[in-house]
Formats: sequence, structure tokens, C-alpha cells
Amino acid sequence: MKYAEHLLELTCHFTPFKETRTTIAEVAGCLHCSARHAKTIMGYLHDTGYIRCVTEQGRGRRHRITLLITRNDLLVEQAKGMVGDEKFHDAFAIAKRLDQASGAEFKTWFMNYLEMAPDKSDAGVLDVLRYPFYQTNLIMDPLHMISRHDSHMVQQIFDTLVEFNAISERLEPKIAHHWESCNGKR
Repeated sequence: MKYAEHLLELTCHFTPFKETRTTIAEVAGCLHCSARHAKTIMGYLHDTGYIRCVTEQGRGRRHRITLLITRNDLLVEQAKGMVGDEKFHDAFAIAKRLDQASGAEFKTWFMNYLEMAPDKSDAGVLDVLRYPFYQTNLIMDPLHMISRHDSHMVQQIFDTLVEFNAISERLEPKIAHHWESCNGKR
């Protein structure tokens, strides 16, 4: 979110879901910015639904501000955004700042995000981890593969005729059970 740090600062000065009368000068002091920029921030946060800001009529033009999100809910939302941007280290740093209930909520969400859940099978309950893998143009033909991703995927699907054993320095059978060679090239 564009003004997330400012909203976090407001959660330190205002009680969520409680209407508070204040002035733009006081808000600007909380946010360490000019009154003009504070108006811009308040307008944006009001339009996005994070706060409700009503300007009173008359001299002094006081504002009634209501925060519509708690600090922990905002931190959970930020951590989820970091995971979506693949900034896992930053997401877990934010998650450490959460209270116990919000931390548990984030942990549950993260496990579901990775689709990590117990899987029931004939052998009992298995833990399955599904790893999100970015999309590439995989070449599944073993003769034409060009990247390590191709090689990894091909190894999961295809088997070779023979395999070289580095310890014995000999070819060992895989698919082929028998072969003959006069010169080692054919």
C-alpha cells in the first residue's frame, strides 16, 4: 500500500474503531510531514477504506478520524503482500512483530499459500509441500533441453539407457539390461 508506514504511525496515536476529533496540524505532527501532505495522506487512506475522515464545518475545521483497521491486521496485510512479492525475509520480519493471534493467522495463511497441508493416503497421513515454481518455457525433449530447469524436469520423467558410476568408473545399466561394444563408441 502506498501510505502503509503513515497508517502504521496513525495506529500508534489513534485507537482503532474509535472516533477521535483532531486537526490536520496534529495529524501532520504525528506523521512528521506538512499539513498539505497530511491532507493528501488522509484523503488517500479515506478513499481506500482504511480510515473514515469527516471534516467538521466552521472555524478551526476539526476532523473526526476513525481507524478502520488494527495495527496487527495492517501488519498481516503487509506480510502477505511481501510474500506475494517473494520478499519472504521481509515478510517474516514483519510477522515477528505480530501478537500471538495475528501470528497464528499469518502462519495458517502462509501454509495455505504454499498449499502445505496433511495429505491422507493408504500409508497414513503424509505432509506434502507444494513449492511454487515460476513459469518457464520448459523443453521436455532430452535431446533439445537448454537449461537446468529443463534438465531437472526431464530427470524426473525420463530414465537413461545407462549411467556412469564415478566410483567404479564403469557404465551401469538403467533401462538397458545388456549391451555390446567393440570400441566403446558404438
